[in-house]
Amino acid sequence: SEFDGSVMFEEGYQYGNMQKNVPPGSFMRFGNQVLFDHHSGMFRLYTYDLTTGEVSSYCKDATCSHRSCAASGLLGNLEVYKGKIYAMTESWLIAEIRDDEKVILHKAQVNDFFHHNDKLYVRTPDSALVVFDKGSDQPRVILEEYTGYWHVIFGRYLYAHSGGIIRVDLTAENPEVEVIVPDASGIVEGNHIYYVDRKTDYLYRCDMDGSNVECLLEQPVLRASLNFDDEYFYYRLHDGTPLYEGENCHDIYRFPKSDPTKIEKIVTLEEAAYEVFTVPGTDKIFVRTVAAEGEERPIYVMNTDGSDVTRLEIPEY
Repeated sequence: SEFDGSVMFEEGYQYGNMQKNVPPGSFMRFGNQVLFDHHSGMFRLYTYDLTTGEVSSYCKDATCSHRSCAASGLLGNLEVYKGKIYAMTESWLIAEIRDDEKVILHKAQVNDFFHHNDKLYVRTPDSALVVFDKGSDQPRVILEEYTGYWHVIFGRYLYAHSGGIIRVDLTAENPEVEVIVPDASGIVEGNHIYYVDRKTDYLYRCDMDGSNVECLLEQPVLRASLNFDDEYFYYRLHDGTPLYEGENCHDIYRFPKSDPTKIEKIVTLEEAAYEVFTVPGTDKIFVRTVAAEGEERPIYVMNTDGSDVTRLEIPEY
């Protein structure tokens, strides 16, 4: 469906995109824009306009060199929560990105962070998990020793990865890490956990407590490619290393979460597909590609059914 900009969709938190890369987060919906980071010698923050398809720097100052403005000096951990933009600076500090400035929220360095229920959760450099309650400048320790990453919260549980897929009961008096899917790597969707087994790379899913395991695909699947939106699950096959070699690496597949047997190939790209990013409410997905060193690794945007594939033209500054 065409996005004409006249309808403002409900801002859905992008759980899938917050479970990619370390530190996590990219291709974040912000009104009629999708914010994403791109490295061309240095980290820069860009916007994709959903109404025009145009890519531009987040900083709109035509005279700016983008070396110290709000669009630069960031490391990642891009997050949009309740209409505000957050990212981590090169100094490993949490910043709120306002129109033309980066506002540092806390003086302490972090490994990564995310928001949930008006609380700010942080993994510290000395491997503790802490939370800043709404309006508080003082962190409350949840776990003193903690190695998880790719955090999302559903119900009373925080889900993450550490050797396998883990969860922590945030309502417990003494929270503990519970391994619910050992020796696996995946993505937590809210109704199910989708994961690849580390021995075979076959694709499985299970309930949120690790029960009712079902094998969805007896073919190796690339963990980095996994993502989901309200209706579909997306992935690419894994031919081995390097990731850009093999006959299957250019194809992206999807299936409806309501019926994983209905697999369809939606697109074959010129380069090898690497990561799929979903943007709820827009009928768009973005795909980062992977290639041999020195070769171009373009980013593509397309409709969720794989139609209207467009290579992003990213301006150099």
